[in-house]
Amino acid sequence: ALKLKNAGFLFEEIKPGMCVRGEYFDFNPEGFPEGGAQHFYCPTLEELIEACGDRIHRLERDGENMWAAIWGTYQCVGATSSEAVAHLWLALKESK
Repeated sequence: ALKLKNAGFLFEEIKPGMCVRGEYFDFNPEGFPEGGAQHFYCPTLEELIEACGDRIHRLERDGENMWAAIWGTYQCVGATSSEAVAHLWLALKESK
């Protein structure tokens, strides 16, 4: 999540009173006062796929329970489908 944020992926900050749809990530887990509360909603698999646009051809699982997100010569793997697609988004962002 931090790599996505640092690369410019848009995270939605969780503000007081907001309903959280799923997982969230704390970008200030140590609680440094200058950092303030930094809870952000983590993107879903669908949101990650949408962020890749037409630059994702396949998402598949291999026999060892790893996932691969594939576009052209890029094959990015992860322990979950979301992680694989997040790695693909990062790789595509770096290639620009």
